Amino acid sequence: MTTSTFKPTFSLLNHRGAVVTETDFHGKYTVVFFGFTNCKVVCPRAIERLKSALDGLGPEISKRINAVYISVDSERDTPSTLSDFLDKKGASNFIGLTGTKEQIESVRQAFHVFAQHKPDNSVPEGYTISHTAITFILGPDGQVVDNLNDNLNKEEVIKRLQKVFSMNLDAKVYTVSDQESTKAESHGKLNKKQVASIRHIGNLARQLKGDWSHMMGRWDLNDGFGAYRFQLAYSFYTLALAHFHRLPAAPGLFKSTMERMINKMLSPDCWYYWRDASTGGGIVRTPRTEGWVDPVTKDNIMYSAYVQTMALLYNSLFDDARYQNPGALTMTYDPVLWGDGAFTFEYDQNSLNDKVYWNMVESGFLGVACEPHCVFQICNQPPILGFRLSDALNGTTTAQEVTSGYVKAWEEFGGSLSQNGGYNTFVSTHNKMLYPSSGTGGDCWAALLMHAWRPQFVEDNYQKKRDEMIERLNDGTISLKVPTITSSASAVPPSPFAADAFGWVAALAAETGDEEVLHGMLAYADKHFSPVQMNGGLFYPRKDEIFDENGQYVQNTPMQGNAILPLARLNVSKGFQRLYENPWGPNNRHYSEPALDEVGQTIDVYRAVFLPKENILQFDIAVFEPGATGKMELTRVFNRGDWTLYSDIRKVAWGDSEQLLGSEPFVEAKSKNGNLVISISDTEIVSFPISFEIITMSTTPVDPSSPIAYGPSETALLLLDWYTLFIEKLAGPTAEPALKVAVELRNWAKAHNITVVHCLIDANGTPYPACKGVDRFQGLLQVMKTLEEPEPAELRADDKDELTFHRVPGHISALKSPGLLDYLKKRGIKSLVLSGLSTSGCVLRTAITTTDAEFATTVISDACADGDEELHRIILDKIVPSRGHVKSAAEFQKEFEGARNV
Repeated sequence: MTTSTFKPTFSLLNHRGAVVTETDFHGKYTVVFFGFTNCKVVCPRAIERLKSALDGLGPEISKRINAVYISVDSERDTPSTLSDFLDKKGASNFIGLTGTKEQIESVRQAFHVFAQHKPDNSVPEGYTISHTAITFILGPDGQVVDNLNDNLNKEEVIKRLQKVFSMNLDAKVYTVSDQESTKAESHGKLNKKQVASIRHIGNLARQLKGDWSHMMGRWDLNDGFGAYRFQLAYSFYTLALAHFHRLPAAPGLFKSTMERMINKMLSPDCWYYWRDASTGGGIVRTPRTEGWVDPVTKDNIMYSAYVQTMALLYNSLFDDARYQNPGALTMTYDPVLWGDGAFTFEYDQNSLNDKVYWNMVESGFLGVACEPHCVFQICNQPPILGFRLSDALNGTTTAQEVTSGYVKAWEEFGGSLSQNGGYNTFVSTHNKMLYPSSGTGGDCWAALLMHAWRPQFVEDNYQKKRDEMIERLNDGTISLKVPTITSSASAVPPSPFAADAFGWVAALAAETGDEEVLHGMLAYADKHFSPVQMNGGLFYPRKDEIFDENGQYVQNTPMQGNAILPLARLNVSKGFQRLYENPWGPNNRHYSEPALDEVGQTIDVYRAVFLPKENILQFDIAVFEPGATGKMELTRVFNRGDWTLYSDIRKVAWGDSEQLLGSEPFVEAKSKNGNLVISISDTEIVSFPISFEIITMSTTPVDPSSPIAYGPSETALLLLDWYTLFIEKLAGPTAEPALKVAVELRNWAKAHNITVVHCLIDANGTPYPACKGVDRFQGLLQVMKTLEEPEPAELRADDKDELTFHRVPGHISALKSPGLLDYLKKRGIKSLVLSGLSTSGCVLRTAITTTDAEFATTVISDACADGDEELHRIILDKIVPSRGHVKSAAEFQKEFEGARNV
């Protein structure tokens, strides 16, 4: 499929004479063909072929498709002509569109369609039209996703349509609103390398206890910045971001892997180094002590903070508080041939978080030390994320306290940045010495997680420093700008952070949304870091050499290959920031939505998202190798009403709230312990949408700005300035008929339990300053003060439920009336219906302010009046429709009742 994609716009008349635009067809696939009713061969043939193809797809599929026939003959093809033509062709389910010459020209250009008049003496009008004979297929978002040539037969058209549907679920075949689909990364499928990166991390996590294959670096005794604990932590963060942002409905893909990673993190291989590291000394020459073995009780934030965040992320992502149980995070080492017994240090999620917090407080919020007396900025970013997650789970505000104190504490040392714009590395607290930036690797590592809580600071600095860190190459890839090494190519880099600097730059680019640098660096890594597929996972082998024989940078560490590059590939723009700002917490709706609860080890998940408005769980899966079979369990499928599971576009299983009622043989489906179990063996991606109760894939999603999106309890009718005085003296001849409609509308609203509100001017109030001294205005106020009953009797509020709100003289919008906005919000009102005098005044200004306040707003055209009839028309035809809806009372009532089958 090699379609040049574009998103045409248009405004035309349908074959019933109603105005339609391209947005009226959003939410379903649309096939569009251009023609004209006097065509003798091509158009009838195309309609017959499309009609047969849609019938061949079956009723369940064809009813989800709009079939649209657009005329290129504005002179002869009126709406009634089109209607008769489609009926005669047996295509009454097609939608005919026509318009003025200018409208047809506009839509022709929007679709890049050729159409030209040619002389034809055989017809009375003396012309025919040559035109493009291509059928366009538009996705539910209005984007052109394919086109069909005129030479295809029915069977070929059916195959192409089926291919489009299976390949283009990114356009939301089963209806996601265009507005939402542009925002959420979870609506798109992962690519093969992203899926393989998840599998590689899972492969490492599934290795047996003590097996650290492919994770061992060049540092002795697993020391340094690529130690197992760092690889585990940042691989864990990678999975957390992938689940949170990209695959939110696939907890079963991640949960068991992340449990294994926490268990590995608690093994002595990851923490026993602390027995020696706690004694101090080293290149900084910190004071020596006897040291201690407990890796959490004091200092060692380079371990404790990662265990802290891993446990809290697990709790937040899976609504599983197992690590809150006493002793759930216990570190044990029981040597056999030496010592006085096992080393055992019992912690849990809360006690560990508290320990890290009080160590932070003791430092004056400068940060908890890694090695004794060495407070690194890098390792004090994870605990801040941990505090934020704890706040979300427990309703506290620790993160705010810590970040505020952190900034102030580092200001005593000149701030977080060095003079060269890099990030200060650490402070040695025993001598109050500041160690400045260690180079690109350390800078980007520190910035990555700091971006979660200090995004603008990090982004501003990144923009200043970016081009100092990277090198753009002629092949379009981007490499790290590596300092010249004068010794051999295998020389050890000058900074302990330098070996992973490539990865940290790519990861920071991903977090800050710099797609150019991110994709350029990933392309470089794929070209020069020798990636291989290993048991279905994407693996970058360790390479200690800095440059190859061609002078290309090729150094890769286990830390970079196993953790940092996968993080860069799977993170999203502002991924840590968005996780920090809005983590999942108690009672989050996400936890009650249908999801993939168990995912077999052989299954790769390319997409898993629940669409609440559409009530659809969409997941795309495949087994990772030929000959494999995989099972997965879907949870929370039952107790939600009737449901139907599709495989691509085929109905494969169905049931109700209680049970599985049936399934087709080509996909194995069964119920087990309240879950729905399906099995697959396809290595090609299979798309599975499961639709609950109302099958929204056969209807267009309701526009949230539309009044029919809300029920009576969410709707209010505002009656604006219906003064008897204005009707008689100021509003012109249209006022009386409008009043009659307003009265009928008010009675209808009350009968349907819609809130009715009267909005008037406080004649006794102090005029708004801008209106003081305006004689005409003051004169009106004087007359209004004499009115005992300002509104006509037939419209007057007659019970306590109809409240009247008064606004200060000079305030034109009714929403300025004191107490009105609070009243509407407390009642849960989301849709406002406006009727009133002075279309150009109170009605217009109220419509503007109500849409600004995020109310769906509808102006009832025949229940409004204005002294200037031309201005009245322009406002209702041109101005209000750009912000809200304009309908007659009959139209509004019919649509409102029809949406509820009243």
